[in-house]
Amino acid sequence: MKKDVFCLNVFLVVILIVLLFAFNCKNKYNNIYNIRIKKNHKIVFLGDSLTEQYRLDEFYRGLPFINSGKGGYTTEDVLNNLEKSVYRYNPTKVFLLIGINDLKKQTKNDIIYKNIIKIVESIKENCPNTEVYVESIYPTNNSNDDRISAQSVSNRSNEDIDWINKKLKKYYKDSNVTFIDVNKELKDKNNLLKLDYTVEGTHITTLGYVRVTSVLIPYLR
Repeated sequence: MKKDVFCLNVFLVVILIVLLFAFNCKNKYNNIYNIRIKKNHKIVFLGDSLTEQYRLDEFYRGLPFINSGKGGYTTEDVLNNLEKSVYRYNPTKVFLLIGINDLKKQTKNDIIYKNIIKIVESIKENCPNTEVYVESIYPTNNSNDDRISAQSVSNRSNEDIDWINKKLKKYYKDSNVTFIDVNKELKDKNNLLKLDYTVEGTHITTLGYVRVTSVLIPYLR
């Protein structure tokens, strides 16, 4: 009888510890987001399918985000649609990720680089109080792994991506625009997009977006 009571008490203590742990984790998780939410603030994520497929409602629960990513968009497309994708919201922050589709269309690296700068300048001119964050173009994976689609990766090369990112990083080094090097956080030792992070060589898996989110969260505070 005493043994049964003892076991029951141990069981109840364990349950209590688990509940307290869960409660603390929940509070910690919620606090991360609550401290960032301010009245009338809006956060725009701008780009192509890499942004469109980013499940912001899951990764940034409770934040006033707007997903302005459109599949297939190039830097030119973003430039031509800033009114409806950014200006009308007058956002507090904009996170820009664009350029991967330009490479598929064989747009010259220098033009992609200059167009990204034009996008940022246009946002700053029309929304002067908006903080702009330029994400580095994500890497690709053109390995022979069965998961990789050569058609999807096409002629997008990491050499071109690295060239553009390097130029952007240098350009924004001493400016009021923040360059975020997400690219390096997604690469493996061979300078390729990690297999665990990609669907077919270009697009990102849920695990990949978890990594992206961990990089971006400090800039949302």
